[in-house]
Amino acid sequence: MSSRCIKGLRALLVSVLMLVLCGGCTVEPASRPAEIIVFAAASLTESFTEMADAFEQKEDIEVMLNFAGSQALATSVRQGTKADVYASANMKYMEDLIEAEIIEESAVFAKNRLVVCRNKGSEREIKDLEDLAKDDLRLITGDQAVPVGRYFYAAVDKAVKDKRIDEAVRQKIFANIRSEEVNVKDIVGKVILGEADAGVVYGTDIHGNNRDRLETVEIEILEEVAAEYPIGVVRTGVLKNEARLFVEFVLSDAGRRILKKHGFELAEGGR
Repeated sequence: MSSRCIKGLRALLVSVLMLVLCGGCTVEPASRPAEIIVFAAASLTESFTEMADAFEQKEDIEVMLNFAGSQALATSVRQGTKADVYASANMKYMEDLIEAEIIEESAVFAKNRLVVCRNKGSEREIKDLEDLAKDDLRLITGDQAVPVGRYFYAAVDKAVKDKRIDEAVRQKIFANIRSEEVNVKDIVGKVILGEADAGVVYGTDIHGNNRDRLETVEIEILEEVAAEYPIGVVRTGVLKNEARLFVEFVLSDAGRRILKKHGFELAEGGR
């Protein structure tokens, strides 16, 4: 028998032996970590991005983040879009989802405040609410359907009611609005690009990445309208236990430290 035949026979015997030892078993692929989908208000972008990283290091769970306007996210959840956690920039949309039995329950984890962000390249000086009524001032706000817009309009209405401004000033402010955005990040972006002199955003939207181009203008009446952020688990989500762990992390001391780092006011009752 030639050496080539002997080598072939040996290879055949080895293959048969491996099949016998394996017993017909199949190799299972390595299991992947569970992945939860978190829908969060756009104003949470920086804080929740860091939150997700810290959570993934703590738990064997991956986090997919989807940031948009609170109302758009609520609509998507209501229509059945896959999501495990929903975090809103106001109570209204959360309460609507709880009433519809889409969210189990919610907890307020943070608060925010309204400010005016002024493009540092603008020649317009802004110190108080009346300055937003100056002739030809270009202002960008949130649409009234989104929390940041709803808060702004509520603040202006309160200013009229409290006689801090009159109806004529209110109408001039509204006349200066160049666009109403459905996402607070779009307001910031347009002001940075010089498409407006100023915009009404949350205090947390002005940070180290844009502070060189934006000035924060604090106006008392705007700060009196507090923005509350609730978070809850979506009932239709598949990974409820994992989703609850993420909510617990947001409410934990570690989560609160991240929120505070990004300028949020901490809600009472967090752990």
